Amino acid sequence: FHQTPKNKAYRRLIVPPENKAFIVADVDSQEVKLMACQSKDSKLLEIYAEGLNPHALIGSKISGVPYDEIMEGKATEEYFATIYSAGKVTNLGENYRMGARTLWLNAHTSWGLTPTLEETRKWRAGWIEERKGAVRFWKATIELAKDRGYAETLAGRRFYLHLWNRKDSWKTESTAIMVPIQGSGADMKYLAIACIRRQLPELSFWNELHDEIIWT
Repeated sequence: FHQTPKNKAYRRLIVPPENKAFIVADVDSQEVKLMACQSKDSKLLEIYAEGLNPHALIGSKISGVPYDEIMEGKATEEYFATIYSAGKVTNLGENYRMGARTLWLNAHTSWGLTPTLEETRKWRAGWIEERKGAVRFWKATIELAKDRGYAETLAGRRFYLHLWNRKDSWKTESTAIMVPIQGSGADMKYLAIACIRRQLPELSFWNELHDEIIWT
């Protein structure tokens, strides 16, 4: 899974071993922060400098609901939680240039949201309007990967790419965008696993799920 399904009945099935408890380490908005660092998008950098929530801000952009109202109501009211989730799924999807149809499918299957295709087109357009630095990063990263023949993470891991001239070259371009973000996130996660193992050897590694590490 990219993340644990939100279905409560499903989550109740996940229990720690007897006389144990789960210890969960999860990076807050890791990929959005990595996009801010890599792209130098001025609005993203401003968001983190001011301690704002990027998902609520995009939710506000695509819904017209004020940011403060989303932050006040997202944890308690289903309507506001839905707007917040729409901002989150848009942020995470459009980091990697996700098309409106794929965004629509992801919203339905992974997030329990029910937007129309036209709505996800508006979500995507709203994100692109707000993230001009990230859009420039898409283009520059693709061109760099074409020139080098590979995309690279912050830790220097290389992913060699060569299918640039096929009909599905969009996928190769998307991989070139994803590697510096998701790949660097993976670098950070595995470094964290090694550090925790060294510092807390009494813990037992249980699972890792995208940007989340679980111990018992």
